[in-house]
Amino acid sequence: MFTKQKAMIKIRCYIALLLVVLIVFGFLAYGTGGRFNAMSPENQLLEPSLNHLFGTDVFGRDVFLRTVRGFMNAFLLAILSWIIAFGFGIPLGIFFAYVGGLADAIFYHVCNFVFSFPTMVLAIYLASASDAKIPILIFLTSFALIFSNAKIVRALVKSLIKENYMIQLQIIGAGFWHMTRYHLLRESILNLLPIMPLMIGHIILGISSFSFLGFGIQPPEAEIGLLLSENFKLITIAPWTCLLPGLFQFLIIWALSYLGEMTRKYYTKEGVSHDEF
Repeated sequence: MFTKQKAMIKIRCYIALLLVVLIVFGFLAYGTGGRFNAMSPENQLLEPSLNHLFGTDVFGRDVFLRTVRGFMNAFLLAILSWIIAFGFGIPLGIFFAYVGGLADAIFYHVCNFVFSFPTMVLAIYLASASDAKIPILIFLTSFALIFSNAKIVRALVKSLIKENYMIQLQIIGAGFWHMTRYHLLRESILNLLPIMPLMIGHIILGISSFSFLGFGIQPPEAEIGLLLSENFKLITIAPWTCLLPGLFQFLIIWALSYLGEMTRKYYTKEGVSHDEF
């Protein structure tokens, strides 16, 4: 019990630290006006220093402020995409697992088709057909995740409805809505929440990839993938304009992945109940 409590305290401290970091980044990104985009020709390509932690780019803009702004833009979009995937994935997974039969089999194959479909081809088509880049970005990052969450929930619910207590509930006349409200929904949420940090990290990487290729966030707004695309030509003369934003993103994604893995291990550890989590 002491070991479990110690692990939970560690997770909560880690979450609190991440929240503090995100609050600071949020202030730097959105509480400093347009400083992230302020050009200063006399400060072109300055090396990293106390005044400019990540140096400056070819327009004299502060790379650190642009990196933080870019990360927060991607992070907020990732949260929105995850909420959409969470909200649609759980009901889909519960419904088809409970219904079963042909409908469930078709849904299973639809999920596999979505996972195998080349997202980049869809991104190119949508980007060429519309100028609404942000809605397209949200759609691309949440669409596959909806089916991923649904497939996870589907597998969970199919195992739950075979449990003795669920069979007894059906015998005494409990219907779909009763079992969903009091059992299936709660279990589904508790099984998806531990992987939330990992999924957020993956979505951020997806957003950066699309932005790097020109399908995501557009100038004059900032995003780390966009920064790498803009400054890649400077890699030999001003490497900090590429390497430091890339390292920043790597560390943030690693921190989110570590939190997700730590939470998953705690949650799946033998003897840890849902109430303790």
